Amino acid sequence: MTQTMQAAFDRHIEARAPDREAVAASPVAGLRADIQLSLHGDLAEVETDWRAFEAQADCTAFQSFDWLSTWQRHIGAGEGRQPAIVIGRHSGQILFILPLMLSAGALRRVEWLGEFLINAGAPLLARDFSKRVSAAQFVTLWREIEQLLGARLNHDILDLNKIPETVGAQVNPMRALQLTSH
Repeated sequence: MTQTMQAAFDRHIEARAPDREAVAASPVAGLRADIQLSLHGDLAEVETDWRAFEAQADCTAFQSFDWLSTWQRHIGAGEGRQPAIVIGRHSGQILFILPLMLSAGALRRVEWLGEFLINAGAPLLARDFSKRVSAAQFVTLWREIEQLLGARLNHDILDLNKIPETVGAQVNPMRALQLTSH
């Protein structure tokens, strides 16, 4: 692609970019418990909730607020990467946090926040997540998450890799999805 064509394509993609600070909520039908989804583009906006949740959630150091906010501040922001944090709540309590980001370029990709410096990409999960949400229910929930991301981020591809078998003592719900190796 010539530089002129690339620049025109980049301008077209940037013109489609939504307001990153917007927060959307969507109820998930068909689940035993109603789960509200929200999407956040500002780490400071979710810091208090994230820190409180990670203290009792199944996660790794690579999903901690300190690790990911430091990565975003020193690396991600300089590369134009935008946080896209999905939080799922049931009855006001956090059930999971998906630490994602939008990476712009020729393709607008949704990836794990801090993707190239983490060894495993996974959600932070409430300790009883797998007792409350079955694999089949998570697949339904994931469709809602994809719709929320598509409506707000206007991305071209969802590129999540390094998905481990487990998150803490629980089976990683992401493993219930149809995954494609590349």
